[in-house]
Amino acid sequence: LDDLWAQWLEDGAYTESLQAIASVEGTPYGVWFKGNVNGLVWYTPERFADLGVEPPTTWEDFITVLDTMKEAGEEPFAVGGSDLWPLTQWWDPVLAEVAGPDVFNGLVDGSVSWDDPAVVEAFEVLGDLIANYYPADTLDRGFVEATCARVDGAAQLQLQGAFVNLVARGECDDSLVPGEDYAFFPIPQYDDSTPAVQTISGDLFAVNANTANPAAASALAEYLGSADAQAIWAEQGGFVAPNTQVPSDVYPDVNDQQAAELWPADPSVAALYDLDDFIGGEIQTVLREALQQFVRDQDVDAIVNTMVDVDTRIRG
Repeated sequence: LDDLWAQWLEDGAYTESLQAIASVEGTPYGVWFKGNVNGLVWYTPERFADLGVEPPTTWEDFITVLDTMKEAGEEPFAVGGSDLWPLTQWWDPVLAEVAGPDVFNGLVDGSVSWDDPAVVEAFEVLGDLIANYYPADTLDRGFVEATCARVDGAAQLQLQGAFVNLVARGECDDSLVPGEDYAFFPIPQYDDSTPAVQTISGDLFAVNANTANPAAASALAEYLGSADAQAIWAEQGGFVAPNTQVPSDVYPDVNDQQAAELWPADPSVAALYDLDDFIGGEIQTVLREALQQFVRDQDVDAIVNTMVDVDTRIRG
């Protein structure tokens, strides 16, 4: 798929960091066909108005908004930690913002250890958020329950992906109007000195290098990665088209349009793929379970040691 990806890069349909996610040891074997933007803080505009707050654009303002909610007797977050994976939706953007893209990708490929100072700092930041703003029932609610808790007003915020746009209406209240009854803001940059990043996930097709019909396989891959094909997905809502040449007016509502605008189309923005899904295997399983324990105790040394023990790649 080298020639196909070279053309896509030349046309500006994808960036090199998106190509890297679809590659193994520098060779592209995959094509994007559906995308998702993570690190989004979902909220209800009317409740923000009642509290006298606005979507924050800096980390300092973010913490101020959370403190304002607590002072007003409101629960800041619904999390959904009983399902395990929603906790990784917290870890990824915090790690990306605090440690930066090189450390994030180093954990993916095993070249960075979990006791790296930047990783430790990211766990410390996450631990502070848990200790100060997580609900007591974090590990009792699942993802859908947490989503509906925010919709119903039991909590003010939910840190999740763009797919919440579908889930909130499909599982909680089908009368919700995107952009009016619920909206989102991206988790603010932790430090102005860190590079611009965007955590993402999505679906890719891989093409076998030894396929019996390489011409047909390549043709299918080219179509799936094209703007024409991905516009079909985008029109359904709840997905982001990874091909940047899909026009924004194909998306059915303002939430999907704004999520698509956050897709890392600019080469200067590092695209960081869902960490535990990218690593997979035993490391993924242990990380999810360790994050649940971290919710209980916020013991940075313990979670770091757990991950160092299970991830032996850097030690060969």
